[in-house]
Amino acid sequence: MKKLLFLSCLSALSFLKSQTQTWDKVECVMDDKMEASVNKSVTPSTNCGNNSPYFYNSNLYTPNSSDEIIYIKLNFIFLTKPDGTGNFEQNNPEHNQVIDDVVARMNYRLGNMGQPVAGCDGYGANNFTDTRIRVIVNKIWKVDPAWDFLYTGYDPSQGPLGGTAPLYPPSDNYYYSYYDNDPTIPQGINCVFSNNGQIYNELMSGNYSVPLIDGWAASEFPYYYTLNRKLRQFWPNLFNKYIQMKNFVVGNPTWGSPTWPTVREWYTGMGYTSFPHELGHNLSLSHTDCGSNIMSYDAGNHDYFSIQNISDMYRSASVSSVRQYFTQDSFKNADINITNSQTWDVNMRTYSNVDIDNNSSLLATCNLIMAPEGRIIVRDGSSFVMTGADVSAVNHAAWNGIKVEGNGYLLI
Repeated sequence: MKKLLFLSCLSALSFLKSQTQTWDKVECVMDDKMEASVNKSVTPSTNCGNNSPYFYNSNLYTPNSSDEIIYIKLNFIFLTKPDGTGNFEQNNPEHNQVIDDVVARMNYRLGNMGQPVAGCDGYGANNFTDTRIRVIVNKIWKVDPAWDFLYTGYDPSQGPLGGTAPLYPPSDNYYYSYYDNDPTIPQGINCVFSNNGQIYNELMSGNYSVPLIDGWAASEFPYYYTLNRKLRQFWPNLFNKYIQMKNFVVGNPTWGSPTWPTVREWYTGMGYTSFPHELGHNLSLSHTDCGSNIMSYDAGNHDYFSIQNISDMYRSASVSSVRQYFTQDSFKNADINITNSQTWDVNMRTYSNVDIDNNSSLLATCNLIMAPEGRIIVRDGSSFVMTGADVSAVNHAAWNGIKVEGNGYLLI
């Protein structure tokens, strides 16, 4: 399985369809990255052979509309000068509200999706309108010379992969990887925001029409064997875009002389499209060629995930490295119903109860991580056998344990 990183091909201002300025131009780059131990023959232990369909069959993870919502944590890390400028400012109410509105729009999209147009996956079917996934964002400010990403040695002429310190999250020398182990940053997908310092200085001098040349975002696919591997996103120049739109687009007859409330709505609209798009990559989704889909870089509404997309997201949340970023109390309040005998030789996190019924047997040989509210229920005539398995709750918290009914059978 190749590990691919995709740069978002959605403009943060994609709603400006007639836009001809450089802020509406985005660079789309993809590069093949191979994860260590990608072959099934090289697995952490003989007990974890990953032959169970729960490792590879996303359809087993398709959520129900009655499921409770589960939550994933993101860290928005804003890099600033020593005086707190150079980016969105921590003590600026207007800046904070803009960030909050982007996050609110992101969660709105995750819970209020449109429908595919003709030619798109799922067209004419009864598609989901809610992913049942939401984000929790922790805003963090860090004084860092790399608020200006040119400080890293990055060469804009070479693109995101160029320079001595690529702004490319999976790269071994990705500049901002030092935040992965910063003890002051809580657990979450680290989303770093910095700016091109040359452009910033031009804007601060009043040259608001300066071209914005680095209109892209980068995010990292999850890993399926190195389950503690960190995941990241990188968002360059969003503050520069904010300053330029507020001072150059407002009142500009090119766009119909819009007022700031209108332009502000355009800006925060990236929460409906670009931010869910990048989260989709963290949850293993690739690009599509249908503009109606959030994962597309073609022209379109970018307002829905297909059922297959959502199933893939939930599979990743269970068996890939992204699972570490879902909150401990994420629980769908639903059951995984086992009605035929099977073996779970997969390292899996569940957000549900496990209900073994119909005289079936479940053999667990690897790791099963339960929600603290979860329970394994062994019905009358069925059995649950643990052989070399580790069954525990998230962060080894207390959980509801194993309940054996009637002539149910438990063997450890």
